[in-house]
Parts: sequence; C-alpha cells; structure tokens
Amino acid sequence: PSFVLLMIFLGVFFSNPLRNFKFSFEKKIAGYFLLVVVFMSMIFFVVKRINTKAEDVSEKIGLSREILLQNHYVQIRFQRLEISVTAFMSTGKHDFLRSINSDISEIKSSVDKLKQISDTASRQRSDVDSLSNLVNEILQQANREIDYAKLKFSANSKSDRPIEIFQKEKLVTLASLINKIDETENQLLTERKLERANNFKELSGL
Repeated sequence: PSFVLLMIFLGVFFSNPLRNFKFSFEKKIAGYFLLVVVFMSMIFFVVKRINTKAEDVSEKIGLSREILLQNHYVQIRFQRLEISVTAFMSTGKHDFLRSINSDISEIKSSVDKLKQISDTASRQRSDVDSLSNLVNEILQQANREIDYAKLKFSANSKSDRPIEIFQKEKLVTLASLINKIDETENQLLTERKLERANNFKELSGL
C-alpha cells in the first residue's frame, strides 16, 4: 500500500497540470499525507462495508443450518413418536407413555424454534406456519385418541370404535412440508455460502 501511495503521490505532483507549480518540500509532504489519509479512508470504508456484508451472510448461514437441524428433529421425533404410540397401542403398557410425552414435548420445542427463526427468514415463514398448524392438529388428535385408548386399557374392555392415532393423509402432508422446507433452506444455504465466498474474494482483492 505504501508503494502504491508513493506512486500516486509522484503521479499527481509530476502530472502536466501541476508540473509548472513550485511547491515547497513541506507542502509536498503535507500533500502526500493528505493523499494517504484520503486513500486509507476509502480502504477503511470499503473493508467495513464488506465485513458488514460478511457478518450478515454468516448470520444467515447460521440460521439456515439451525432451520435444517430443527426441521430434521421434527421428522425423526415424529418417526420415534409413531413407534412409541404403536408399542403402546399393542401392549397397553403405560411405560411407553413417558416416551410419547417426551416425543411430543420435543416436537413442540423444535417447531417453536423453527417459528422463532422464521421470523427473520421470511422466505420460509409461510411454510413453517403451515408446518406448525399441521403439527398442532396431528398432536391434538393423537392426544385425544391416546386418552381414549388409556381409558379402554384401564377398563380392560374392547374398543367400540377403531382407534386411528395418526391420519395417513396428514402424515403425508407433514412429510411433504418437511421436505419442502429442507429443499428451500438447502438452496438458500448454497446461495449464502457462495455470497460469503464472493465477499472473501472481494476483501482479498483489496
């Protein structure tokens, strides 16, 4: 940078418009330092702008990764919930209810985190809201049917109606929504990583 500034200084003071002007040594030094200040100020603002962009992109990358993580948690915890519910419905053993309650609590926690994150990621907000509403519907239905099943098992009686804990159509819709959120966020993550790489190239080119 110092060499570049020196070249700029020499170019300015020995250019045709200024060649015929007589400057004292002190004025030349003052002019040089003025150019240094101007040049360094330009560099400072450019670097600050790039760093601000890089920080913003890095934050968005972190949000994308968290969305993918919590979305994955919803998926695997629903799979685990189905296993626990099936085991309970097959045996009537209340030991499985602890797993069911734990799975439901963790699913709600992950969906809440997704909603919090989606407030800063508007491109996913609509799908996350749809996911949240669908999850609530499925879990409410599941809780009602599980309560009914508990009464049936405690009375040691046969059910007078079939018990359907999870409606297949809703589970298919749930899987579709989870996949959609995953695909969208992976695409956003790829774009943001590329943007971050371009910021680094821009910074290294200064």
